Amino acid sequence: MNEDDQKPSAEEPDKASKVKPTAPQKPAAVVSQSRWPLWLVLLVSLLVGGLAVIAALHAQSARDLALNNQQSLNNALAQITAFEAQVSAVPERLTQAEDVLNKQLEDGLQDLQKELSSAAEQHQRRVQNLEDSLTALHAELSQPQRDWQLAEALYLVKVAAHRLEFHEDAPAAQAALQAADGVLRGIGDPRMIPAREALAEDIQALENYQGVAITDLLTALDDLMTDVRPLPLKMPEVSADDPEVAVGGSPPDPDAAWWSRQLQQLWQEVSQQFTIRRHAQAVRSMPDAEAEMFIRQIIALRIESARMAVLRRDQSDFEAHLTRAASLLEDYFAASPVSDILPRIDALRAQSLHSELPSLKQSLSQLQALED
Repeated sequence: MNEDDQKPSAEEPDKASKVKPTAPQKPAAVVSQSRWPLWLVLLVSLLVGGLAVIAALHAQSARDLALNNQQSLNNALAQITAFEAQVSAVPERLTQAEDVLNKQLEDGLQDLQKELSSAAEQHQRRVQNLEDSLTALHAELSQPQRDWQLAEALYLVKVAAHRLEFHEDAPAAQAALQAADGVLRGIGDPRMIPAREALAEDIQALENYQGVAITDLLTALDDLMTDVRPLPLKMPEVSADDPEVAVGGSPPDPDAAWWSRQLQQLWQEVSQQFTIRRHAQAVRSMPDAEAEMFIRQIIALRIESARMAVLRRDQSDFEAHLTRAASLLEDYFAASPVSDILPRIDALRAQSLHSELPSLKQSLSQLQALED
């Protein structure tokens, strides 16, 4: 380096003295240090804001989680309450189930006892039939009249069917079936068991058959005839609206003779005891003794004819005779006592003379098969 460059010239002090002094400048490091806290504050603010947002999000999540947990807890409490109610109802349900089970067991035991009893009776009957058959086995070989006995049993069953169908005589039909069963029991053949079982069923059906109470119906007709006989006849009916005409004449004339006035006064007193009525229609007079007897005999004949219709089981004839008897009672006898008789006649007329009869076809078919 040249010395000229190192040594300042003489003019430099002068230039330096002429330059105005300026304010001292801060170093660059000092300026940069004064600007750094602003960025730091901004960064910290951003960090704090982010942390606040994150904290808010976490708080919201925590609240949602708490709400969900509370709802789950409430649901769990509700389930626990329902479970406790179910648990508390378990003893009552168990009691009800126990009652139902006991009832079913009792019914089942009763049905089983009935079935066992019926099976035991049937088995006992079969055993008894077999014993009778074995006992009479030797006698069967020495009985050439077996066919006659079967024919007799079949005839008895036909008699029972005839009495039941045409006369509805259940006791007679039952007696005939019992006699037929006795004949088959005397034969002692095991092949007769189905026929005897059919007879036993028909006999039981006849025992349970009620039928029509013919005796009670005939007794009611007899009582009706007894009550009808003393009924009084109907009196002629006079309408209160028919005009009345007095019979009496004019009062006595005071100027007439004394004997004429006496006759007129006597006639006036006598005429006051009589009244003349003029009717729009002819009034039916009471029948005489002969006609009354004839009417009563007709009513008695109608009731007796109804009684015969009961014995014949003729429903239409029975109703017709009772209807005609009721009509005669209304026409010729007093209304007050007849009003008590007519409901009885209507009740009798409403009764049926027929009922469903038991069928004996099973017994007939079994015996006919044995005879063939």
